[in-house]
Parts: sequence; structure tokens; C-alpha cells
Amino acid sequence: MTVPEDISLLWTDDNYGNIRRLPVGNETSRSGGAGVYYHFDYVGDPRDYKWINTVLNQKTWEQMHLAYERQARQIWVVNVGDLKPLEIPISHFFDLAYDFNRWDKDSTPEWLTLWASREFGPDVAAQTGALMNTYSILAGRRKFELVDPTTYSLINYDEANRVLAEWTAIQKSAQSILDGLPTATQPAFFEMVYHPVTAARTYYDIMISAARNNVYAQQGRTSTNALAQHVQNQFSYDHQLSKSYNSLLGGKWNHMMDQTHIGYTYWQQPMRQALPPLQYVQMAERALIGDLGIAVEGSNATVPGDDRFHSLSSMTLYLPTLDPYGPARWIDVFHTGTQQITWNVQSSVPYLNFTQKTGTLSPNGTTDTRIWVSVDWSKVTPGAINTTTINITSSADYGTQYSVPKVVISYNNTAVPSNFTNGHVESDRTVSIEAEHYSSISGGNSSVSYQVIPGLSRTLSGVTLFPVTADSMTPSTAPALEYNFYTFTNLSSGILMDQNMGTTSAYTPNTVNITLYLGTSLNTDPNRPLRYAVQLDNQQPQIRKYIIDQPGGANPTNWLTAVADVIWYNTTTWQYSGAGAHKLRIWELEPGVVLQKAVVDLGGVRKSYLGPPESYRV
Repeated sequence: MTVPEDISLLWTDDNYGNIRRLPVGNETSRSGGAGVYYHFDYVGDPRDYKWINTVLNQKTWEQMHLAYERQARQIWVVNVGDLKPLEIPISHFFDLAYDFNRWDKDSTPEWLTLWASREFGPDVAAQTGALMNTYSILAGRRKFELVDPTTYSLINYDEANRVLAEWTAIQKSAQSILDGLPTATQPAFFEMVYHPVTAARTYYDIMISAARNNVYAQQGRTSTNALAQHVQNQFSYDHQLSKSYNSLLGGKWNHMMDQTHIGYTYWQQPMRQALPPLQYVQMAERALIGDLGIAVEGSNATVPGDDRFHSLSSMTLYLPTLDPYGPARWIDVFHTGTQQITWNVQSSVPYLNFTQKTGTLSPNGTTDTRIWVSVDWSKVTPGAINTTTINITSSADYGTQYSVPKVVISYNNTAVPSNFTNGHVESDRTVSIEAEHYSSISGGNSSVSYQVIPGLSRTLSGVTLFPVTADSMTPSTAPALEYNFYTFTNLSSGILMDQNMGTTSAYTPNTVNITLYLGTSLNTDPNRPLRYAVQLDNQQPQIRKYIIDQPGGANPTNWLTAVADVIWYNTTTWQYSGAGAHKLRIWELEPGVVLQKAVVDLGGVRKSYLGPPESYRV
């Protein structure tokens, strides 16, 4: 189709804030210019998002920076449903449009502080700005409508607890600020800050607690029912928050919070709010295993007794290995019966530390205890690799046929050599690296550089090439991000053991997978798809195009998953020379590539949404 020169070409995003196309070639010289049609609100696959603000402000800046530098400046349009929940991203978008050069890659926290000062006064500006910056990052990880009880892991990396704790921290901050504001200012703060933060924290509590309720029911925990009641209480509180918002200032914003948001099962909104399924246990009856149950990090299995998550009649669970570069590990002690009992941890190893070694469990469902296990490494022989078994005893019996539950604790006193510096260290057969924590940058021409955009990530930041108008590159012309890392694992056997299940799985020996976590920017130039190159040690670099466009304007391959997860994953496989020092090199070969994280999987990466937390750095 031929379009007159004086008509502005309006390029659209993918409905999820990722611009699909920008001017190329002679399109930049048209008298009508070009612009962008963008979304802060959407109805459609993979899920509607139209309840409250889930816009990551840093992403808005990054995408509109691409548009501005690629000459899509004539007109910017943003699609918004209800205006009230989206006042902050709308104001941010307008300020970028009015004077884009005023705001750089680091400007989001500054903009939020200036906004907060204008709205609520300078005394609370810095605290409110920081609070809303954190809100934007947390909400931007995944649309609320896509968060369900399966999203965050309860057993791996303490993920669900960590995520809920982050929301709880900013909710407490919002409450503190609200309580100190003048009465006349409180309604505005409530609707723009306190409500979205508190409603988000409540929503996450519902989903994570519902997930925990279902797991606890499988494990026969007495606390299952109290947790179900907690979810129902939060469900009621969610309604009360909406009601409070709608009644502010005599109903000035009535019905703005009527949007259903709990109970999505496909892309369309639920017709009525509906909780995820909850389960209950019969508290009047004692479990077959008695009154005491044990669970450990990394598994849904429990002992004593049998379940589908560990080998039958073993009475033993295996805690993930402890080492100096990894976290403490947890053991849950919980009630499963009808009588009060006392439990004790029996361990003869002097350098194993337990946050609690004895306690009481009550049938009221509120006394489950999480024990954190750590090691005093100063008392362990360097290089020692050992295993010990602890018993966790009960003052009552273990039902009619079961015995004392046991937990096997393995610990490796590994150490990197003194000459290894400025790099990451393996723990739990994993090396996880945040992109901005590179060891060095090498090669490349001086016309391009890597820039860190704080907050442009689900976990820390994004690293991308500037200027965004740079030409395509190759590994010989692009600068390389270099990451040193050290490993202790050898992979010569080709067999991995699941100790709790007593099963093995095969893998290709002496190979590792490296997965990059990449931002959701799309191929805005059809002739220059986003590409990167990666190299492990001195092997031949691999070049990857990680977004595969489809004909006829269809969304790219795996787009539904990428926009739901707010990440493109791309994995390469490498020959692995064994334990020791290694170097990972990554080249971004096109502007628009945003690297967030790299994960080296030595057979230990566990299922989670955000991926393994960053490994220890020396």
C-alpha cells in the first residue's frame, strides 16, 4: 500500500508494551513522520491486564527511547482503560513525550521523587519515590491477572516467601507514610500509592497462601485449615480495599475499583471474583503418621509416612547440600495430629547450627516451625565433603507403623583458590549471574558501549547497547561482556541422582547448559532480528536469533510465554572441561537486546519463576 508522504505512520506495540516495528531506511525522511501506538491496558491473550498499574516505568523509557532515536517522534498515543489506576505511568509517558532529552536511562527514580514531591510534599518525596519505584519493578515482573498459586516456588530458593516479603515491606512503608500525612492529603495518597501497594500485597498473599494451603493439605498439616481461613480473610480484605477506594471523598471515584481480578482461568476477565481452590484436613482425626511431620527445602515430600515425592518406606529426606557459597537450608517441623507434642533435633555434629532444636507443636494449627540449618565453616576441615543424618523425635509415637523421621544433611567445604577474583562461584550445581555484574568488557569499537538500566529487569537491571542507532555487529566488532566463574562440579558420569525419590536421570556427560534471560523487546527492524553471541571458555562462539518472527503480522514464536513471563529465555549447550575457573563471554550484536541474567546449569537448577538468585561473588 502506498501512503502519502504527509501521513504519519503510526507503529504499534504488541499490546504488552513491546514495540513491533520502527522506521527503517527512507521511512525516517517522510514529511509526515512516524509515531507509536502503545499500551498500558489490554484485553486479550495471554490475559487481560486492566485492574491496577503493572507498568514498569523503566521499560516505558527503554521502548520510547528506541522510538525517539529511530525517528518515531511525530505522535505518541497510549491506550488506557480506566484512567485512575494508571495516573503515574500516564504522567511519566507524557513527560517523556514533552521533553524526552530531559530524562535519561537512570531517570525513573528521579522522576518518581519529583512526582511525589509535587503531589504529597518534599518531606515524603524521597521515601514515596523509592517506594513506587520498587512497586513498579515488583508489579512489572508479571501482570497480576497472570499470577496464580503456581507462579512462585514454595520449595525452591525460598522464592514465594521472598517475593511476599518484598511486597510486605513496601506495604508497611506505604502505611507509615499515609499515617504521617495531613488529613487533606491522605485521599490522594490512598488512591495513587497506598491502594495499589496494599491491594498488590493482598493479591500476592492470596495466591501464595492458597498454594501453600494445597501443599499443606497433601502433607496432612494441621495448619492447613488456618491457612485456608487466612486466604478467605484476605479475600474479604481485597473487597474492603476496593470499597474503601470507591467511597473516598464521598464516592468521587466510585466504581473505579470494580474490575474483577481474582479468578482468571483464560484470557477474559472472570465474571465474578473467585478464590483459587482451597483444601481442608479433618482435625478431629489423628494422621496415620501420628502428630509430627517433617519437610525439607527442595521437595514436597514429608516423613514419616509415604507419599509420591519420596521413595516408599524410607523415613528419610535429603536436604540440598550446604557449602560456603550458598544459603542456609530449611527444615519444616509441623503438626499432623490431635495432641500437643514436643519435638527435638538430635545431631552430634558440633559445627551444624540450627535456629531451633526443640519446640512444641499444638493442634490449634498455628505452631509449624521452620528450622534454618547452617554450618560453622571455621570448624570444618578445608575441602571436606561429608554427610550426616539427624533424627527429629516426638514426645508421642509415629502412628501404628512408622518410625522416627530422618534428614540427611550433606556439606562440602569448598573453596576457590586465592588467585580467582572478580567472578561468581558455583553453589548447588548452579552459577547465576546478574548481567550488570560483569568481570570486564573487552574488544569492540569505540562507537558503541554497554549501558546499565537500573530496574529494567525482574531481579536487578538490564544491560544494553548504546546508541540504539548503531549498525549490526559481529563478535569481532562488538564489545564482549566477560563473566568469570568458578565451579567445583565434574560431570563425567552422565547420571544425576534424585535422592528423595531414589531415582536417576541421564544427561549428556561433560556438557552444561547456559540460559540467558533477555528483555522482551521485539525485532523492530524486520531485516535486523535481535541477536547475541555467547562463548564458554575458548570454544567457538554461538550466534543466536532468539525471537523468531512469523509471516502475516502474527506474533513471534513463543510470544505468549515470553510476554506472560516478561522474559525471553534462550539456552545454548557447551562442552564442559570440569571443575575450575571458566569465562563466559556475551556479545550483544544488535541494539535493542537487553541482557538481564545468565545461568550456568551444572545439573542443579531448580524450578522457579525468577530463576536462581545470584551466586556469590568474589
